[in-house]
Amino acid sequence: MEERYRMLAEGQGGTFEFPHPIWSTAPTPLGTKSCLTCVGVYFQIDANRAFTAHILPHPSSPSTTSPTHTTISLLTREAADNAWGPPSELMRKTLVLVCPFPTLLDYVRARQRAGCFEAGMSEEALARVLEGCGEGEGGVGVMEGVVRWLFGDQDDGAGGEGKWEAGEEEGREGGEERWRKYWREGAHGFVVRDLGAQPEFWYVKKESLKRGFSVENTGEEDGWVGEEIADWEVGDWRVFG
Repeated sequence: MEERYRMLAEGQGGTFEFPHPIWSTAPTPLGTKSCLTCVGVYFQIDANRAFTAHILPHPSSPSTTSPTHTTISLLTREAADNAWGPPSELMRKTLVLVCPFPTLLDYVRARQRAGCFEAGMSEEALARVLEGCGEGEGGVGVMEGVVRWLFGDQDDGAGGEGKWEAGEEEGREGGEERWRKYWREGAHGFVVRDLGAQPEFWYVKKESLKRGFSVENTGEEDGWVGEEIADWEVGDWRVFG
């Protein structure tokens, strides 16, 4: 049986009430898909609201702000504009991050170390993977930015954005990997049926790794069909490093 949901496209996101006014003539489930080098984010804010985004990262350069810092700034603004209050235990407990690029890059590096690639991974596919490293690393920076905003630099999860100082390096010991605690490995998207429900995840297929990711191999599963949300209904979550 076909199930429909409100789908966040690349660069879309925001604070959503459940049920949200935009769902008066559309389904309540909310989600995103095909986050390949992008990042899908979800966490519950309070009893009536959640934050969801399909964040589109771009690699940073020496003359620009890093994706991590930009993500922290965007979340700070979103929280202030929508009266979230400080990062809460509920936000932290419900945090979900999806971005399958690290899975792909780990696969490629493992094959490189072994001196071979599985049959089916062409030189063209490998080139696409390596070309995408900049955006993929930008996605990792976005995930770290989300975690830093919610948890600060406290390993025990206490505190919030105020615990982190903007001048610190991205790669501080242990910090760059904290996102893995909240990251669903291999998932490229998710759908949330209702506030408080556990997200349902969609995963990349193994053959996609050989092809350097293929969107046609990362579509919805179990009969879900996404309905796009108009740009004016959501915020801009394109993170330009």
